[in-house]
Amino acid sequence: MRKNAAVAAVFFEGKVILMRRKRRTDDPWSGDMSFPGGFIKEGETPIEGAIREFEEETGIDRGKLIFYKEYDVFHPVRFSDVNVKPFLFRTENEYVITPGDEMEYGKWYVLSKAVERNNEIFGNYIE
Repeated sequence: MRKNAAVAAVFFEGKVILMRRKRRTDDPWSGDMSFPGGFIKEGETPIEGAIREFEEETGIDRGKLIFYKEYDVFHPVRFSDVNVKPFLFRTENEYVITPGDEMEYGKWYVLSKAVERNNEIFGNYIE
């Protein structure tokens, strides 16, 4: 039986929130950088789960999220028994992140710098 999870990709002016997960034996993404997210609880819709997990993991009030788009479910390569439903949100400010219990840290990352660095390192492999 597949487990259901949801993530919230949250943007503000070219920046995105990424979190580093604490290392834990019960977390399939232990130690990874990730969008805020996690498993959906019984009775929750995927978007409700994504929003709840976002608030728990970032300390940012869910009322600050502005829904933008949802994407199709995908199955992570390492965990093909998990259905992950991504949602895209934006905010009107770069709110302070206060990592929850499951997170080591979180911050706003500038997307263009990440892309520049990726091209610098992997430029020969990008078409």
